[in-house]
Amino acid sequence: MKIYIDNGYNPRNDEAAGVLYETGLRMADSLREYGMEVMLSVPENTLKAAKGQNQAVLHINQANEWGADLFLALNLNYSPDRYATGAAAGVFKPSPETEAVSASALDLLSTQTHLQNRGITQRQDCLPLKKAKMPAMVLDIGFLTNKNDFELATKHPELISQLVAKGVAEGLRDIRETPATADAENPVLKTRPAFFQLYPAGRKNICRLTVNVLSSVIPRKPVANAHVTVYHGKEG
Repeated sequence: MKIYIDNGYNPRNDEAAGVLYETGLRMADSLREYGMEVMLSVPENTLKAAKGQNQAVLHINQANEWGADLFLALNLNYSPDRYATGAAAGVFKPSPETEAVSASALDLLSTQTHLQNRGITQRQDCLPLKKAKMPAMVLDIGFLTNKNDFELATKHPELISQLVAKGVAEGLRDIRETPATADAENPVLKTRPAFFQLYPAGRKNICRLTVNVLSSVIPRKPVANAHVTVYHGKEG
């Protein structure tokens, strides 16, 4: 199994580039322990990873030429909202491999580091992945703009890399052990974002949340005992 790790997908700044480089390097070592071949987009820490989609396309072309079985880009997300938090996965086109790997990696990150699981979605900002000839995904390991997320990424790259590598290995193992189905050629995202953030309007101290959970069976009916968890951060 050949895994291409893009540890220079589109860093926002040199600090982010350094974190992604270190995490990718350690992740490559962990994946090799699982018996996988690995190629890194940034094998040496020059801290000169170019920004923008053109660099991402160059890396995808390199993965295509190498004949990678999976393309995984590491990313630190960005938001003007400093409270935005969590790990997530983005794809341009879903596949059984990206579904399985994303679900496994995000679950491990959530349970072992308490990063919120924002799920896997099809995202337009993943447009460079369209050129990938193999299953391809971007894995957000937190928010660059969130103090706690960035502290976790900078202080514990070994833990993050081991958890993601384990998620890749276990996700691909599950795919190999799952019998092929008639829908394999037309995969549909089975994982939906389960994490939402709510803030008081106008920066006031009161907000109201109404949640209506309906069954997926037609006709849809209210679910009597839906589980909802409310987090209240120290900063608001």
